[in-house]
Amino acid sequence: MTTVMVSVLFTDLVGSTATASRLGPVAAEASRSDHFGLLRDAVSSTGGTEVKNLGDGLMVVYANVGNSLDGAVAMQQGVERYNRKARVPLRPAAGAEPHVPPDVGAGDARSRPRGLGRGPGTRRATR
Repeated sequence: MTTVMVSVLFTDLVGSTATASRLGPVAAEASRSDHFGLLRDAVSSTGGTEVKNLGDGLMVVYANVGNSLDGAVAMQQGVERYNRKARVPLRPAAGAEPHVPPDVGAGDARSRPRGLGRGPGTRRATR
């Protein structure tokens, strides 16, 4: 088993269940697809690696904190641009703070056959 130091970024879409109920399945899936498209564009352009899809968010790792902050800012900017034109604005958040976009934490993550996503650094970053 190899230990690597990474920066872990989690995203969450606030109120996704209530929004899906309100919009209906087709519109909710379109909104969710837009959300993930914005996030994945930001991850791709800032050197991140998507580890897990969390249903209404992502777990992403970066080789360093600077790149993860660049990723978080790119996500915020992408969502802001989207929301200026959207009929249903996206509300990304992290942890217990409902209006704080992507959360970034750094720590060690264990590299295992199934990939990153385990270890004390990952657990700390989720809180």
